[in-house]
Amino acid sequence: MDGFGERSLADAENGVKASSDAIMTAFKELEGLSETLETFPRRCELMSTVKSSFDAAQTGIDVMTRNLNTIPAAMRATWEMRVQAVAEYLDFLESDRTIYQKAADRLQAEQDYAQLMRGATTDVFPNEEVLEAGRAAVGSWHSTIDELLETGEAALGNLSLQGTQLREIGDRVRVLVGRFRYGRQLLTQIDRTQRSSKYLAMGGMGLLIIGMLLMLWLL
Repeated sequence: MDGFGERSLADAENGVKASSDAIMTAFKELEGLSETLETFPRRCELMSTVKSSFDAAQTGIDVMTRNLNTIPAAMRATWEMRVQAVAEYLDFLESDRTIYQKAADRLQAEQDYAQLMRGATTDVFPNEEVLEAGRAAVGSWHSTIDELLETGEAALGNLSLQGTQLREIGDRVRVLVGRFRYGRQLLTQIDRTQRSSKYLAMGGMGLLIIGMLLMLWLL
């Protein structure tokens, strides 16, 4: 059991060292890359390798820590120092990883800005599909506006007809009411009511026309 525990520790230690070597190899290549958009894809690949290697190394350290209790107490102090050594070395590499990650983040922001300036990439939003969707949206808006205009014209026609009928009735009422007491006051009140209705109708149609013009302008 003691020999098995020591072999497990040694295997885990070798795995941590292999992951650390992979991290250092990636760091050396990253150091030689220029911070330009041309090297950004390769930089992303290397940072992905660094991340997976860090995860593997940390897993190995966790395994070593758990297996410390499987070896004799006389050997435990030595292995504890070895676990501490590989853990501290991984922390040292983490500081370099932060530097390279910041460089990758800067290039990512620069690439995002460049894509924003020239529009969405064709891989994500094909130009022809965007144009077709735009044409469909404009056609839909035009249809809606045409329906609103037709409704408005019909409403105006109805208002005009109703206005003619009301004027005829009003003339008759004026003749009849003028014969009674307080007729003049009643006629004045009717005139005010008609003017208010007229202004309300004109104001409503004005707002409708302004709204349709705004929608056309926004398109």
